[in-house]
Amino acid sequence: MIIARIKVLEWAHTFAGYALSLIMLYLTNVWKLPTRHAAAIVNVYTGAKDILPIGMVFLLDCFKNYYRMLAISSLTYNIGLSLLAISTPPVLYKATHTCDEYKPECIGDTQQALFYTALVLIAFGLSGHTTAYQSFRKSIAEEGKSEVESCRRLLGRIAVLLISLTLAIGIGFIKPWSILYGIVAIYSIMATLLFLIGLWRYDRTRLQETEEEEQTQISARMIPVWITFIMCGVVSSVGSTYFMDQANNMNRKVGRIKVPLILFPVFQERTKSFFSSWNSLILYNKSNEKFTGRNAWIGIVLGMVLSVLCCIIAAVVENKRLAVIRSHGLLDKPDDTIPLSVFILLPQFILLGAVEGLATTSIKYFFSNEDSDSTKYLNKFSNGVFGAGVVGNVLMVYVLSKVSESGGKPSWFQDTLNRSRLNNYYWALAALSSVNLIAFLLVFCWYAST
Repeated sequence: MIIARIKVLEWAHTFAGYALSLIMLYLTNVWKLPTRHAAAIVNVYTGAKDILPIGMVFLLDCFKNYYRMLAISSLTYNIGLSLLAISTPPVLYKATHTCDEYKPECIGDTQQALFYTALVLIAFGLSGHTTAYQSFRKSIAEEGKSEVESCRRLLGRIAVLLISLTLAIGIGFIKPWSILYGIVAIYSIMATLLFLIGLWRYDRTRLQETEEEEQTQISARMIPVWITFIMCGVVSSVGSTYFMDQANNMNRKVGRIKVPLILFPVFQERTKSFFSSWNSLILYNKSNEKFTGRNAWIGIVLGMVLSVLCCIIAAVVENKRLAVIRSHGLLDKPDDTIPLSVFILLPQFILLGAVEGLATTSIKYFFSNEDSDSTKYLNKFSNGVFGAGVVGNVLMVYVLSKVSESGGKPSWFQDTLNRSRLNNYYWALAALSSVNLIAFLLVFCWYAST
């Protein structure tokens, strides 16, 4: 029964995750923020979700009670989702003396404050929930072994794909933002209550104390390796920001059917899941039934190579998109539909999913052979460095913007995407990723020899 409740909660988080992947479009379409500013908000939020678990794992060790952390983080997360729904214009327009239309003039100070507060609470809630939830799943792994394994069968994987597509299509046809985020909040609250009631009845609220105090010291030789992971996070950040904004006004019709944009993040996420599972199978050592990091560097290298390829393809596609914009006189018509199929962007979404699946899984197990009892801390630090790259993209865009406009030239990042030169930005990412790949190989050779 507890496994069924876990699945309900997982699908609630999946549903919410798909809806939250549209925040970039909400900021550019409703708030009318410049692409660079909207991307900065999304990247800070996304990066914070990966960085905050570093602190949460220490708090969990202090609490020694994952039920309490699950309850607190779930409450925080659901309050955040609720505030996100309330921050949309139609909800509080009478109280704030604004308007109820999805226009920038209807976004008052109250709506902005609620929106930013919501993102903070969601990030904190997700990080705490993920940390405690992993410990909870591990604690019931043995008792529910056969039940858990049944969920991993081929039929279950097919069901995951079908449900993902169904949720995505459903979200795509929910037009009002207030209704979309309202449904997400209600569904998440119901799933969380169902899960927490079941967890309370399960009566396993205490994490087991370890017999020896864990060592949290980080070897100095890991730091150079971690630094090379930052660039992977930078490349990953473009998926939920610039890729989505590119797709926003492209031709989405297949025959008479207008394809919802949410399908592209779904394809990216499913690709990530596939490569993550495939990579885990390769790194699993059947002899001792443990994961080994001996060959994890291969997955990291492959992920970095694919990140270079992803950026190159994105640059070529953007060249094509800009050419169509110029030929149809759409430079100063950012809201008009570009007569170019949105599916030309699908390869870069899929490649980005492969990069994330390979890189995150390989990074997770890379330090598993370290002489340290604090593997979970190493994993969180590695994910945190990846998240730092996502946040670091904000700084990179700022620097590239200043460099590109030197000598009186127009910046690569204009207020509208049609006037921007994202193709140059993607070429720069491809070059930096190539340099980073070489740096990782050099650092790895040094790391392996020490």
